[in-house]
Amino acid sequence: MAVPEEIRRVPRPKNTFVVDSKTDIYSVREKTGCGYYVDADGKAHRPSRNGRVVGHIINGIYVAKKTDDGLPPVGDVDLKDYANVHLCRIKSLDLLDSLRRQYNEEESVRIYVIAILRACYDGIQDYMLDRQYEETFLSEVYPGVNLEKSKVSRFLRDVGRSGSRIVRFMREQVDECGDDDIIIFDGTLKRDESIVNSYSAASRKTSAQKYRHVNVMTAYSLKRKEQIASRVYPGNMVDLRIVSDFIDLLELTKGLIVADRGFPPEAFRIALRGRPGIDYLVPLERDRNVIRDLQLLEMTNVLPGTDIAFRTAESIDEDGRPVFYYAFRDPRIAMDEETRYLRQHSVEGIDPMKVEEYRKEWGTIVFASSRRMEPSFVRSTYADRWMIETSFKFQRSQLDDDTTDEESDYTVQASQFIDHLASVMASRMRNAFEEAGLLERYTYDQVYSLLLRLKMTREHGGEWKLVRIADKDAQVSVVLDIIQKPIVPSLPPKKRGRPVGSKDKKPRKKRGKAAGRGLKDPAEPVS
Repeated sequence: MAVPEEIRRVPRPKNTFVVDSKTDIYSVREKTGCGYYVDADGKAHRPSRNGRVVGHIINGIYVAKKTDDGLPPVGDVDLKDYANVHLCRIKSLDLLDSLRRQYNEEESVRIYVIAILRACYDGIQDYMLDRQYEETFLSEVYPGVNLEKSKVSRFLRDVGRSGSRIVRFMREQVDECGDDDIIIFDGTLKRDESIVNSYSAASRKTSAQKYRHVNVMTAYSLKRKEQIASRVYPGNMVDLRIVSDFIDLLELTKGLIVADRGFPPEAFRIALRGRPGIDYLVPLERDRNVIRDLQLLEMTNVLPGTDIAFRTAESIDEDGRPVFYYAFRDPRIAMDEETRYLRQHSVEGIDPMKVEEYRKEWGTIVFASSRRMEPSFVRSTYADRWMIETSFKFQRSQLDDDTTDEESDYTVQASQFIDHLASVMASRMRNAFEEAGLLERYTYDQVYSLLLRLKMTREHGGEWKLVRIADKDAQVSVVLDIIQKPIVPSLPPKKRGRPVGSKDKKPRKKRGKAAGRGLKDPAEPVS
């Protein structure tokens, strides 16, 4: 008679197996190796044999066997990271609710826990997840999550195979954006040298960096200061096709899309056909004919309170929709570009005619948009586009999210989905640091290192308690509402001066130089 499936799924130590039983109590034994051999057909075998009993499964719960001294075997973790995973968890509980609308409870919690671990521990690999999970307080809040390497790999494959659920999750996040939200589009390349998945391909940077990439398209909400959607595309796919597919996939119906020079306005004009509620704002390359035809560099106006000149114009595109142009010239940027040009061409010689021609373009930027806006709003909105670049930089440095070597297309999509969740969680943690004013005194790494000092501990399987740390280190957790008060109470300040009643009650004896020379004590009255 085989062991029931529900019994075999009960969480138990690694490298163990359940022994069949005629009662409701099942023994759990260790697996021990007994050699390695190759049979006559050339097939390798590494058999195992029954080891000692390490515990029992009683009423669906694994109970560790006690040793002769009455203590449980070594291996239970009694000191776990707390503050970092707790802050990440409480700031992203809505993501878990969204996951539950697409996946069952077990799958939702597993995705959520993996995302938290990726957000909290730089460059963590799949084979490290199980150990790190046991060493954090997540294993107490969400017990029984199976994060063994082989299980995680299979789980990611299954998540990727159900790709429509990932799409529905992203659409929910996009639907939460309002009509006044500004959505920043941008793509980033991730290194991927896999020869198995079809996303790895030669990109525009392959010739310089000597390796292949996958292309990750990302939508960033300027209002929420976090990513709202992302998707993986082949590294050699052009931006025109990516934009059209990405917008259709997310079913965008409202908002203003802002992109950089890498995305031509034609890509958005085609992608937004039949979507009147969405507008775009895209800078143009300086060699565009429309800049010369509309004389957009002949600027006559100045933004109030600045020295930046601007000019606006309007035309009609091929679909009959109006296109609005906004041109700006920043004299400081123009000076920097001219200085850089003169330095680069000082050896070969400088052509005064070319310098005069380039001066018309130096320091300028021209935008095309499907919406009529104030020039000051256009400039400030595009200036805020740096936030997505900061997000990418943060992912590469803090999350170590610049490579992927997944074994199949399914795992590539699933891993990117979890990386997306981890990026949102990390952004919310950083926003919490910023709102609490901590980044004015510390760097992100310094704040995070202080959070790592706050741990939970217990004695002999008892109640979990916070580890005592220095008062100044605990203040960071207090400011972030992780704990209500410092762990180490501050002592009352001491009063300056001597304690009451400590002065001499009797006359002081002669001492010092006066006593040595036979002189009178200065305190005695002069006769």
